[in-house]
Amino acid sequence: MTTAREARSGRPEQDPAQWPEAPVWPRPWAGRGRPLRRRLRVCGWLRLETPLHVGGLGHDPNVDLALAVDGQSRLYVPGTSLAGVLRAACGHTFGSRVTDAWGNVPRRQPGARPGQAAGHPPAGATVAHGWASRILVSDGLLTLEPDGAALPVQLVESRVGNGIDRHLGTVAENFLYGRAVVPRGAWLRLALDLESEAASWADEPAEVMVTRLLRALLDGQIRLGAGRTRGLGLVRLHADRLMILDQDLSSLDGLLDAVGVPAGDGTGHRTRSVADLPVEGLAGGRTTVEVAWRPLSPVLVRAAVDGYDTKALPLFSAVLGEAGDPAAGTATRRREEHTPKGTAPCSGVVGGPGGGQGQQRAGDDPRPRLAAVIPGSSIKGVLRTQAELIVRTVLERDAPAPSDEQPERERPRRFRRQLESLDVVSVLFGSAGRDPEPADAAASGSGLPWGRGALGADDCYSTSTIPSTTWRDLLGAAPRTATPTPSRPIPDQPDHGRPRPSQRQHQRPPKPGGPKGAPGKPEPVESQAARKAAFDKLDDRYGLVRADHVAIDRWTGGAASGRLYSTLEPYRVEWEPLRLTLDEERLRRFAEHDPDLADAARALFILVLRDLAAGRVRLGHGTNRGHGDLAVSAVRVIGFPEADGVEDLDALRAHAVTGSLARAWRRYIERTRAEDGTR
Repeated sequence: MTTAREARSGRPEQDPAQWPEAPVWPRPWAGRGRPLRRRLRVCGWLRLETPLHVGGLGHDPNVDLALAVDGQSRLYVPGTSLAGVLRAACGHTFGSRVTDAWGNVPRRQPGARPGQAAGHPPAGATVAHGWASRILVSDGLLTLEPDGAALPVQLVESRVGNGIDRHLGTVAENFLYGRAVVPRGAWLRLALDLESEAASWADEPAEVMVTRLLRALLDGQIRLGAGRTRGLGLVRLHADRLMILDQDLSSLDGLLDAVGVPAGDGTGHRTRSVADLPVEGLAGGRTTVEVAWRPLSPVLVRAAVDGYDTKALPLFSAVLGEAGDPAAGTATRRREEHTPKGTAPCSGVVGGPGGGQGQQRAGDDPRPRLAAVIPGSSIKGVLRTQAELIVRTVLERDAPAPSDEQPERERPRRFRRQLESLDVVSVLFGSAGRDPEPADAAASGSGLPWGRGALGADDCYSTSTIPSTTWRDLLGAAPRTATPTPSRPIPDQPDHGRPRPSQRQHQRPPKPGGPKGAPGKPEPVESQAARKAAFDKLDDRYGLVRADHVAIDRWTGGAASGRLYSTLEPYRVEWEPLRLTLDEERLRRFAEHDPDLADAARALFILVLRDLAAGRVRLGHGTNRGHGDLAVSAVRVIGFPEADGVEDLDALRAHAVTGSLARAWRRYIERTRAEDGTR
């Protein structure tokens, strides 16, 4: 079958495997710039399918990990971050050949002479230094709409994470952090150029690399930023917003046309379409799992803030438009986009549902709708706990117990040992590295690529949304007026400045009765009735029910004084499917050192899915208090290795490949038991 590229060039497309093993070595510097005859210019927009975090040097006291901002205090993704991710994605397919297009910085080997590059230069090379990239990537500005203004800083949300002690079941000491994220549905500008000295694109191997990279972005195969296995960073390039210019700079007409001056017959550039791109993206196999489920009891992840008179609130996240899968042709989940009459489509959920107050400029009234969310980090943590339960039960190995006699600085190390004592779990869920202790010295020196885990989990959103004004009412914000009034600006802060510590979203007015110990007026009956009507509205429209709880005094048998509290529980809320991904490229790297360990990790993944489908896994907050129960209706598995055509968990468990994985699992267990007996 002839591709569009072959039809243009008249030559068959060269397979990347047939490229020369070594990169094209640059010519000796001759006192001039590198030749430039052709340029492939790409401009487009990436839509955030999940929240995004790209860290920067922020001074926000509400979070530990702030977002990157440019010199104008606008949220953006640096070009270095984009280039690093795109280069790494190309490296999975093209190997060391990426250095020709993406540049090279030589690494000195121990004992090497100054100026001597690491590695093995090809024959005839006269330069042992690095060279600059021929792919130029610009900074990516985050916006609310394509070609629109910068994303308002008020829409930034904060996510709070912690570690759970495996022995106590409570929060691990010194493992609490906050991370600022950009909500899904925002847009990220993409602009890159490929410069070439080839007479035609048929003679430029890097053109194949760039076009396949664009196909991978269209298919949603690449993630950006931090927390990529915890539900963050999934982006998708939209075909309707993509522009690809093929510019010929070898003639005067082409140069004039490149700077916007039409000349000659207008052949200085040609616009390519999405149909001209390769059908295949970048390599790096992934197993995708979709779990259709429904809650049997309230399922929620508790927000990091309390409400005005409701102690525990579900975690909500902004929904900036739809986050469907247009490239794959799947049906998008339609969400309510209407707003109250007379208001703009956005409002300041300043700092997001869990974030801090930021400054709002005059005239801006962002008012996104909010959806309940189960973060990918919570889903991944629950699955990791179940995986550890399976492995520890089989190996009869308990987690290290806490000790009050340990110095305070040793307690975080004990928690890390709990996480890293099971290597098969670390393969799936990740490891921060091995402690240099005798018990782990063998594993540390084995050459295994510890680090990012092979399993990732996306955020799971509710299919229904609530207005942001409802969330502000739950937090006890100032009463709304007919016309929303923007926050009063701070005189000494620029319009685009970062949120100040003094501006905090959750500064609630004092509760009725005044401060503790001081007399005050009780809440008027009219206000109590209005608040009750508001909660009834939440139940009728959004399926959120307020539940009151009280502790019982063990001596009197009555309600304990000061122990009454309320929670907002989502009883009638439907959820999107759980989406998991298994990175086969990561598992193949482990298989190079220990094939049984990689296959045992795949077998453990199937066991965890089995327990999830059987209802043995609970999600979210309050799982020991009746919350978090779920019923799984279907588990769809796509792309599992050596199981072509299998898209159901039950069929996968009956497939022959599962039998070979079970044998590898038994070999791993027997080997680990033998190692435990020799320690």
